[in-house]
Amino acid sequence: MDRHEGSWSGPEQSIAADGNGWYRQGVALLRQGRPFEAIEALERALRLAPDDQDLLAHLAVARRAVGDVAGAAAIRRALLSWPRERNVSG
Repeated sequence: MDRHEGSWSGPEQSIAADGNGWYRQGVALLRQGRPFEAIEALERALRLAPDDQDLLAHLAVARRAVGDVAGAAAIRRALLSWPRERNVSG
């Protein structure tokens, strides 16, 4: 299953040390219309996986959803300036 699929089942689900669990929770919360909670989960994931561009893109969407236009724009600018070799996912 792609990490973007499925839904978050809550705290009883194991959260991977690489941040994937927090990422999945953040995306699920964002899809549920809970952007403030999504930001918390995505920021936890970001501490564990700072080079994850999908994570950063979702964080930008969540920040925009709560009215943090400047924060969202800063993330998008950072993504646009990402070195080309880091744009390729492994």
